[in-house]
Amino acid sequence: MNILVDPVFSVRSCDVTLTLSLPEVLAALCADNIEDFPALRIHQGHPWHAFLAQLATLALLAAGRDDLPTTADEWRELLRGLTLGFPDDEPWTLAVADLAKPAFLQPPMPGEKPEGFKNQLRAADALDILVTAKSHDVKQATIIHPQPQHWIFSLITLQTFQGFLGAGNYGVARMNGGFASRPGVGYQPMRRWGAAFMRDVTQLLKQDVAPTASKHPPLLWLLPWSGEKGGALPLHELPPLFIEICRRVRLRPEEDAYVAAMGTSKAARIVTPDDYLGVADDPWTPLNHGKKGISALNVSERGWRYDAAQQVLFDSSKVEKAPLQRTQKGEAGAQGGYLLRALTRGQGRTDGYHERWIPCPAEIAASLGSTSAASERLRTLSTAMVEDAGTAIGKVLRPALLALGQSYPLDPTGKLSLDYQDNMPEPWCNRLRDRVDGEFFPFLWESVAQEDAAQDEEARLLWQGRLIGWGLEILELAFARTAVRNARYFKVTAKAKGIYNSCAHKQFANYYETKRMHNAQSEQVAVGETHE
Repeated sequence: MNILVDPVFSVRSCDVTLTLSLPEVLAALCADNIEDFPALRIHQGHPWHAFLAQLATLALLAAGRDDLPTTADEWRELLRGLTLGFPDDEPWTLAVADLAKPAFLQPPMPGEKPEGFKNQLRAADALDILVTAKSHDVKQATIIHPQPQHWIFSLITLQTFQGFLGAGNYGVARMNGGFASRPGVGYQPMRRWGAAFMRDVTQLLKQDVAPTASKHPPLLWLLPWSGEKGGALPLHELPPLFIEICRRVRLRPEEDAYVAAMGTSKAARIVTPDDYLGVADDPWTPLNHGKKGISALNVSERGWRYDAAQQVLFDSSKVEKAPLQRTQKGEAGAQGGYLLRALTRGQGRTDGYHERWIPCPAEIAASLGSTSAASERLRTLSTAMVEDAGTAIGKVLRPALLALGQSYPLDPTGKLSLDYQDNMPEPWCNRLRDRVDGEFFPFLWESVAQEDAAQDEEARLLWQGRLIGWGLEILELAFARTAVRNARYFKVTAKAKGIYNSCAHKQFANYYETKRMHNAQSEQVAVGETHE
């Protein structure tokens, strides 16, 4: 199965499903004719996109071109230009019997016997990066009759996104640690495969990513790998857009299917400095500016909640934007936005796949591509909105919920005595977080659409008012659904509501003072009109 010539990949194009070779996929992407890849699992989306964009950019750079070909024949020759020493296309073939030669994303293993490796995998998704348990909806090893494309997608995800899974099973270099994630953050002119591909390749060609000074080819599966410590490749010797592999795998045909033999290694494929924190010039990975220095962003199991997304998009003091997150002059469109993706992991587990699409008005996206005053305005207002949301959740709603759940407890002196270790409020606090999450960016875009930055303080006060209102709605819903003894129900709910209002007035004093002054002015106007 040679993916340069054989139709392998199912694609949906204008309600028609086609099967294309890899060069045909690239040509179709350049024509923006692909709606979807039906066989692609959701967490494989960014690995597949990143692989295609890196591969296309490397091929164009090697040929000295800066334009995107429109035919499959052109792409085929460009890809072969990356593997000139292999006239029989072994690096593009799914299974190669000669172990001294590479196969697709599989390094040469001369003199070895992969059929003797401990792990012999017959389900394509068993090769994938998910670590699941009985409680997960997604199970492992379910694709028991895989097509070649299933093996390819799993190989790409494994070799370019896998983490550490015990001795002998090392992860990729483009992450801040073996239990971290390789996020994908970028701007897209519209949410289509072709538009995203063309935009990213075009931008990568404009950046300094040429592999002229590297000691190794950009396709690391071309190099033999014995798994010994001495065979590791120094990171500084690799070209910027290198496509890595992190596991020693070889596929072989068996009857009408494939079997993947998975070997171990005594060291990671890429050797990094002792103080390395995942900074490998990944064009889709933002960088953290923390106490330990600059590190690749690691996404927590909370995913791309409004506060995390706000830091990545706006707070340059904490997070440096990914190269492909920055918009260039003239590329922001009416259908554009930011796509944030990450598969989060822990030690021996998967903590979830997180994906968020944030539509963004063109003029705002354009301002985010610079260090303009408009960009600073976004950072200031969005930071204040995040702080206000945290205050509303933790210092206004939560105390009221604690008073409700604990039936307004009093100490021997008659003072309120809340147990702040109680987790009863969390489901209700999460409701407010979810409400904020859905409203955060539309409110922000609407606010900064006003040309006068002086109106931002008014926008913040309006945001505080909405937070107070949403929190009160959730508190009243909690009144109806929380068990309280009948004899104390009215007292407890009244006290809880009193605590809510008291905390709101304390935390958002400026909002209430402005509201009071506005009401007083309205009353004066009304009195004046009456006298007239």
